[in-house]
Amino acid sequence: SNTRQNNGTVETTNLALFGLVGFDFTDQLSGTMEVRVAEEKLHLTGGDSNFDFEATYRSTNPRFTLAYQATDDLMFYGLLARGNKPGGFNSDVRLAPGDRSYGEESAWNYEVGFKSDLLDRRLRLNVSAYYIDWTNQQMTQVAQLGNGETVSFIRNVGEVEVKGFEVETQARITADWSVRATYAYAD
Repeated sequence: SNTRQNNGTVETTNLALFGLVGFDFTDQLSGTMEVRVAEEKLHLTGGDSNFDFEATYRSTNPRFTLAYQATDDLMFYGLLARGNKPGGFNSDVRLAPGDRSYGEESAWNYEVGFKSDLLDRRLRLNVSAYYIDWTNQQMTQVAQLGNGETVSFIRNVGEVEVKGFEVETQARITADWSVRATYAYAD
């Protein structure tokens, strides 16, 4: 027999405010400051287990960028940004109570690089290096229940560091032909 389970309903309310200020320090150096302030309210109700859970996640995510236009064809940049993903509920009624919710994940991203158009704009070369400091990463887990069934749910798995770089090139060989190559490395 095929039975259906009722895992309830999640009602989500999301409010956010965003602002950006840009400033030219010199003819060559500019910067921006951005911020996003958000609040997400979740309410899980009903289902076969008569859920009634509420959670509120608040976040403030800044972003700072600097750009230095060394020449008309070469620009260096750097950025620092925080991002987040609110927590939530795993509403599958077969889960243990301790696995029914998970917390917010957040990450700080650091990046530096340059963008260039060389050889009379026949060669584009862009290079960037980055580091991401990830906290409380959310990851989907799969567990086997006592009756042999499997259930998937989200859990916070801890700290993660990501380091890498990217190189992007595009060369115009003739007026009608161009070649493009990209290399990315992440650890």
